[in-house]
Amino acid sequence: MVAFSSEQLNAMHKGQLREACRENSINYSTLNVDGMRAALLGYSTDSNDAADLAAGAVVAAATPEQQAPEVSEDPVETDPLAEFDAPLVVNTPVVVAAPKAATVRKIQADREERHCVKRPSDGTICARIWAWCDDQRAISNVPSAKALRAALTDVDNTTCTVQFYRWRKFNGISGRM
Repeated sequence: MVAFSSEQLNAMHKGQLREACRENSINYSTLNVDGMRAALLGYSTDSNDAADLAAGAVVAAATPEQQAPEVSEDPVETDPLAEFDAPLVVNTPVVVAAPKAATVRKIQADREERHCVKRPSDGTICARIWAWCDDQRAISNVPSAKALRAALTDVDNTTCTVQFYRWRKFNGISGRM
């Protein structure tokens, strides 16, 4: 427990203020530099007020008017719920939807392999790309990566390009077409 003067605190930079807060067991995680200075100044003057300062409360000397109110001899009957004008707010827990489960696909064991490239498993995006390329070649069109990306706009462009060139290697196509 080290007491600091306001001049000492004003001369400290952020790292020194954090170190002083650690030494005095003051939580500074939500405080800025001025908040740390106020908490340390309050801590050195009154340890009970330090927690209030650390929480952001302003401590001021109580004036005679702010001291305990006078209690009248005749109690006035009041409605105990009259002081609550605002509607009752109940904190309800936030329900977060569970992440959507990924579709489980089985990798086919007996896939055809040519030129060190295996054909993709049925039902995958890659199989859909390869089917488009096979269809284009069947109707005597020369498939291209650009045409593939234009035809399958819902599939990632990089996936289309990579699978196009894997399809070409699988089919033994090299060079320009």
